[in-house]
Amino acid sequence: MSTKLQLYESYLRILNKFENYESYLKNKKHNLKNIKLYFDHNIFISVVDFKNGNYILHGTKSGLINYIRNNPKKKVNRNDAKSDKYGVFLKKFDI
Repeated sequence: MSTKLQLYESYLRILNKFENYESYLKNKKHNLKNIKLYFDHNIFISVVDFKNGNYILHGTKSGLINYIRNNPKKKVNRNDAKSDKYGVFLKKFDI
């Protein structure tokens, strides 16, 4: 199992979402591509909050966008997030 896959699994466990991920997998293979897709479609959290141990999940991408708009300090540089191994939490949107 790849190091990134193990890391992303640990993130899901921290967020208490690993069982949801397992349900999502049903007939899919457990691999890096599918776990990234799961994060992209189901996990909406500020990288800053996650790093600080504030596991505030938002129900939708738009909810996360509004949260970051209202809390500009929660915005993080894309390259910094990737270098800190939090790139899986990044979402594409303009603020």
